[in-house]
Parts: sequence; C-alpha cells; structure tokens
Amino acid sequence: MSNHHIKSIKQEIRKNMGLSFPLIASQLLFSSCGFLATVMVAHLGNTDLAATVLVNMIWFGLSTVFLGMISAVSVLVSHQYGAKNYPEIGKILEQSLILAVVIIALIFAVLEAVPALLRLSHQPHNVIVLAMRYVHAMYYWIPALTFISVLQQVLIGLGKTRIVLFASVLLVPLQIAFIYCVMFGKFGLPVVGIAGVGYGIAAADTLGCIALLAYLIYNKKFKKYRLFSRAKSTSRYFRELIRIGFPMGLMTFIEVSAFTMMTFGIARFGTTALAAHQIILQYLGLFITIVFAMSQAITIRVGHAVGAKNKSDIHYAIGVGMGLNFCCMFLLSMVLFFLPHWMIHFDVNIHAANNQALVAAATKLFHVVGFLVLFDNFRIIGFGALRGIKDTKFPMLASFIAFWGVGLSSGFLFGFILHWDSAGIWAGMTLGIACGAIIIIARIIYKLKHLDLDKILDVKSKSESLELQPN
Repeated sequence: MSNHHIKSIKQEIRKNMGLSFPLIASQLLFSSCGFLATVMVAHLGNTDLAATVLVNMIWFGLSTVFLGMISAVSVLVSHQYGAKNYPEIGKILEQSLILAVVIIALIFAVLEAVPALLRLSHQPHNVIVLAMRYVHAMYYWIPALTFISVLQQVLIGLGKTRIVLFASVLLVPLQIAFIYCVMFGKFGLPVVGIAGVGYGIAAADTLGCIALLAYLIYNKKFKKYRLFSRAKSTSRYFRELIRIGFPMGLMTFIEVSAFTMMTFGIARFGTTALAAHQIILQYLGLFITIVFAMSQAITIRVGHAVGAKNKSDIHYAIGVGMGLNFCCMFLLSMVLFFLPHWMIHFDVNIHAANNQALVAAATKLFHVVGFLVLFDNFRIIGFGALRGIKDTKFPMLASFIAFWGVGLSSGFLFGFILHWDSAGIWAGMTLGIACGAIIIIARIIYKLKHLDLDKILDVKSKSESLELQPN
C-alpha cells in the first residue's frame, strides 16, 4: 500500500470520526430524555404508564415514516456543500421547511383518527382518557420538533455535527426539566400529569428552534449559504426530498413493524420469553442507535465526495466507514457473546432463584443477537452509503425482503415448527438481516461500478444557481 493510500485512509478516519462521535452522543442524549420521561410517567402510576405505551406505539409508527423523510435534507445539502454550490443550500432549506409544514399537516390529520384507534385497543376508559390528554399535548410538540429536525439535518449535511451535539447538550436537559415541572406542577405550574411529556418537549423544542434559527441567521459563517434569502426558488428540491425521503421512512416502518410482529410471536411462548425479549430489545436499540449515527456520518462523507465529483473519495468514505463500524460492532458483539449475565443484571437479580429461567432465556438471545448486530452493521452502514448517492428505493425493497420475506418466515419455521421457541424467532430474523446485508453490499459494488455523478447531482442546478449570482 502506497504512502498516498495510507495518508488518504488516515484522513478519512479522522473526518469520519469527527462526524460520527458528535452524532452518536447527540442520539444517546435524546434517547436518555425518552428514558427519563418514561421513568417520570411510571411515578404517576400504572394507568398512566399504560396510556403512554399506547400513544408511543402510534407515534413511533408516524415518526418513522414522516420524520424519516426529513433525513433526506442532509443528503441534498451534503451534495451541494461538496460541490461548493452554496446558494443552492438556501433553496434546499426553503423547500425543506415547506415539506415540514406538509408533514405537520399530515401528522395532525392522522392524529384525528387516534381516538378510534385507542378504542380498538379495548383498554379501560380511564386509560383512554389519559392517552387522549397526551395526544392533545402532542399537537403543541410536533411543529417545533419537525422544524428543529430540519435545521439539524441542514447542519449535519454541512458537516457541522458538533453544533448539533452542542444544541442537544443544551436542549435535552431543558426538555427533562420542563417535563418534570409541568408533569408534577413545580414552581407554581399546574399539574398536568401525563400530558406534561408533550407540553414539556413542546416548550423546550420551541425555545431550541428559535435559538437555532437565530444562530443560523446571525452567525457570519453561514451567510454564504443564503439560508434565509429571497432568491428565486425551485420546487425541484421538494420533489427530490420526497423521492429520496419517503423510501427511507417507509424502510424504517417496514423494519419496526417486523420487530412488532416478532414480539407478538414471542408472546405466545409465555411471559418469561417476552421478558427476555424485552431485555435484549433495549440493548439492541442502544447498539442500533450507535450504528445509525455512524451510518449518517458515512452518508455525509459520501455526499460531500459526490458533490466534489471525487470517485476516489467515495470509495474511501465507504471502505473506511465500513471498517470503522465493523471494529466498533465487533467489540459490542463480543460483549453480547461473553458478558450476557453482566448485561442482564442491570434489569433483574441474576442470582434470585425465581429469575433463573429468565436469565437462561435471555442468555440464549444475547448469543443469537451477537451475530445479528454484525450483519446488521453492514446492512445499515451500506444503506448509509447508498443514501449518499440518492439510492433509497432499492434498500427499502431489500429491507422488505430481509425482514418480511426471509426474517419472519424463517423465524416462524425455526420458532414454531422446529420448536426453537423465542431463540428460533431471533435466529430467523438474524438470517433475514444477513440476507439483507448481502443484498446491500452487492448493490454498493454494482453502484460503484456504474457511478454517474452528473445524474446524481443533476448538474443543471449549478448552472441555474450561477445565473442568479451577481457578476
């Protein structure tokens, strides 16, 4: 390997880690807010907790599809940033904010159907009443959340992930404090109970959105992007956002719904199997959060290279990114393989006699998921690379094949026909994810051999932008 290749690899490692670490920390911070909010609701009682679970299930389905579309913003921004075509970034932001308004309206329309959905759950009337209070508070929370997500995606596309982390460090404690104050009526505020989650996040995110807007408007470093100028706009970016973003949101929904079906299947094996399943899900969720953050870093690195029309850098971004992520997930998988009892003890007393069946069941799942995270790493990171070249429809189809075609069907075979129980269902999903990883890697190899950067960038956008600039 030549000195040039070694230098390029080192440079790519440094840039990748510079993007990845702030994104990982930011995602973990926001996850901690959800965890602490659940803890606070638990102190209100089991009825409030049940109502929260009902609403969160509905919200999670909505957010994966609609807010997943906003992730496309960073892809378009990264391309124009890499091309040094800065005025186009302002146009992308404008169209992204219009898309945000459309998304908010669609979410509000779906929320109108929530009362009927809640009645279908056959929960007691008092649980439904509490759930509707939570839903009502969400009407105040969703606009600020959507707009701040757009601004964060613009910053991520520019590679300014440290600013995203700094904003998270300020915003998350504010969210937690506001939720606590309005939920329990502190400092003279009325006690609103479960609705405090929505009102608290709404207040914090509104302040955060205003602060981030002010920062982008008045910071001289962002003037060149013309983020809020009144330049001639174009609806082309709006169409691009939907074309790229909708498959991304739908892909996440496909995956989440598959895990929901897994949960229903495992529930048939009893409460011990379901409890073990829940333990492994919380750790898997943590690990996947890390992988998704690192995947987004690869998207941005690939996007910048695409914008600069540098095929060599695209190869380095994908190769180095996959290598770094594999090293990280290999270490985490070793923890799953060799330290399952240590991880389980955070949830239950592993020495108690009445928990031994649970510990044994969870240990089996940890061993299976140790393989799953290795395969899922390549799948998710591969999707991040493809997203950087605007290839999102194929990964969506690959996810459907992997999760619903192979994962659930083989899980049914292993779990119910071969009687491997819950470990069999997880083994089936691992097989499906492995197939998905192979498909995605094959797609990357194909796309790298047939890269048409002009088509990806739609080069006419640059000429349009140059015409608008003064001589």
